[in-house]
Amino acid sequence: MTVKDDTVQGASRLQRPSAIYIRTFEPGNNWEGDFGGKSREDFIRQELALFDQRLQSQLQEIAPASAVPAPQPASGFLVTGQLTRVHAGSGAARYFVGGFGVGAREVVGRVLVFDLAQSSTAPVLSFNIEGGSRGEGGIIGGVENLDAEWTRIARETRNLLLKKMQP
Repeated sequence: MTVKDDTVQGASRLQRPSAIYIRTFEPGNNWEGDFGGKSREDFIRQELALFDQRLQSQLQEIAPASAVPAPQPASGFLVTGQLTRVHAGSGAARYFVGGFGVGAREVVGRVLVFDLAQSSTAPVLSFNIEGGSRGEGGIIGGVENLDAEWTRIARETRNLLLKKMQP
């Protein structure tokens, strides 16, 4: 999973927020692959909930992190975004064939970070993310969800925020 450096837009420096809120990413319409016997809708719902958990876990290292409450707070960071392509891949293909990109998972999207004290419509930071399992084969590649991708996106989001907060 990589942050596309040439797609990073926004403030060169950010102040550490008092809290971070996570709004579930917009799933988009481009989900493909093996949904592990679940309906497409159930799979997407499960994966987005898992992604929210991974973001919360990683962003806790910066400030207290939680799902965005209603009504939306007037301060803190709001992290959300859009997924433009999600390919769940094929666990069976990864397990039996392995490597060479067979059955690979892929996630492409955009992360948006809002400083709610400034605006809830104009992000202070936004960037594209792209990546996936690619060559992971065997048992590791046999995972039936996108947890590794969500963890990578959450980690890269945390790392970029921390980099922007450096003095």
